[in-house]
Parts: sequence; C-alpha cells; structure tokens
Amino acid sequence: MENINIETELLPEAGKLSFCQESQTFRSVLFDAELDPLECTFLSDETVLINTTGLEYVQLDEDTLYKLLGLLLNASSQFENADYDYEQEKFLIA
Repeated sequence: MENINIETELLPEAGKLSFCQESQTFRSVLFDAELDPLECTFLSDETVLINTTGLEYVQLDEDTLYKLLGLLLNASSQFENADYDYEQEKFLIA
C-alpha cells in the first residue's frame, strides 16, 4: 500500500517556504492536527505570525511543532545570509 501525505495532497506547497518581495517576509502553510490550514508568516526578527482567522482554536502536534521550528530556523538563516539594500529598505532574496 502506498503512503499518501494528505497535507501535500490538500495543498502541494504546504510546508515549503516562499519569499514575498512585497511584504519582505517568508510564508508557508502548515496544517494543524485537525487539518486546518495555518498561514504562517516568518519575519526577519526570528518570529512567526500564525493567522488563525476563522478558527476557534489551533491544535498542534509534535510533528507540526518541529515543522514550524524547522521553517523558522530556515527563514531566519536566509534573512541572516541575505544582502540588504539600505536605499530601498529591502532584502535581496531571489
């Protein structure tokens, strides 16, 4: 029997970081234990904002917490290693 990752079946880009030039943040979507999508925004100050609009609560399991931490560390590392354009006040991330 083939193992299926339900999260990537629901949203193929789930768990992957992407950089938003406009907001100068990294973004990703994770799913909580009940498969509610959580829009995560990773900021340059090594923090993450989790959009819980429309949810009464969020239930995170150990696996999701490790995924969140991994994404936060990855985003923080990319911010730290990125060049910064002080004139335009933005990170230079491709």
